[in-house]
Amino acid sequence: MMLNSCGSKKNETKMAATQVVTKEEIILTNNISLRTHDIKLKKATLLFNDHIPVPADNSVALGQKLWVYFYVDSGWKIKNGRVFLGASEAMYTDDGETVIDEKDLFAKNDSSGLDLDHSKIIKLSSLIRSENRPVKYYKVMFRVWDKNGDAEIAGHYNFLIHH
Repeated sequence: MMLNSCGSKKNETKMAATQVVTKEEIILTNNISLRTHDIKLKKATLLFNDHIPVPADNSVALGQKLWVYFYVDSGWKIKNGRVFLGASEAMYTDDGETVIDEKDLFAKNDSSGLDLDHSKIIKLSSLIRSENRPVKYYKVMFRVWDKNGDAEIAGHYNFLIHH
């Protein structure tokens, strides 16, 4: 998923994303709006492919992949040594047009599940390859859930494409 922001190239200084610590002691960056249920989350942040933090204004280049990372402490139910998760992601333009709407990105793992170590860092990606018209921003809605329990991470963030 990507953000769309128009900006001048003469001011290239990018501020690091600000951090907020919730009452549940979850570190949030990049104005990520988040709610959790039956899970202990350490951090949610936006990163690029090279693990560089997305700037505070959540602007990315056209064609640049953006990732939301969830660092999980505990809460997933373990069944036969595996964790079974689902993840949905939808992206909308500022005027409500649907860009993507994926119901379960992890469905391919339904029979095998994930190793517990692989369930400690969950990441979902977004990418805008082209724009047919100017878009002020993109809104990304996400949900990650435990298919064998009640644990859930859900929320959203906005991003822009800088031109």
